[in-house]
Amino acid sequence: MIVPVENILMMAIQIEKSGIEFYRDLQQKFSPHSEVYKILGLLWKDEMKHKQSFEKLLATLKVEKMKTFYPKEVSRVTSFIEKKLFGDIEKAREYLEKYTEKQDMAEVFLYAIGIEMDTVYLYEKISAKIIPAEKDFMNAIIYEERSHVNKLKDLRAKIKSGEY
Repeated sequence: MIVPVENILMMAIQIEKSGIEFYRDLQQKFSPHSEVYKILGLLWKDEMKHKQSFEKLLATLKVEKMKTFYPKEVSRVTSFIEKKLFGDIEKAREYLEKYTEKQDMAEVFLYAIGIEMDTVYLYEKISAKIIPAEKDFMNAIIYEERSHVNKLKDLRAKIKSGEY
């Protein structure tokens, strides 16, 4: 059985939906006038753009434009998404509910950093299966996801130091 990349793209859309919800929920833990609040707003808006971009790509893809994932690859990618990514998203949500102090939020940001890094890994795998004409699209999203890692690291450091 050969699974088209479209199936993996649908999972990527779900990841972006989860990111939107997570960053919106996290944003509510901070004052609307704080820099953290503003940066988290930018992050969920980026995730919204990524979701829309994946939906657009999915709608316009032609089967012959895409390579396929073979069963072993699908198993690895699906397992990675379901156990690692969605598992970490769930853990981050649990932390979000559990912790209310700003210092404790550093742990939530640590999970978010890991999720973004795992997302980059996944998107690089998807990029390898897309024709060259679509690689610019994927590379742009990968670049943004990497920038999310840096923003989250900066926020986490500032929260841990008491700056926020």
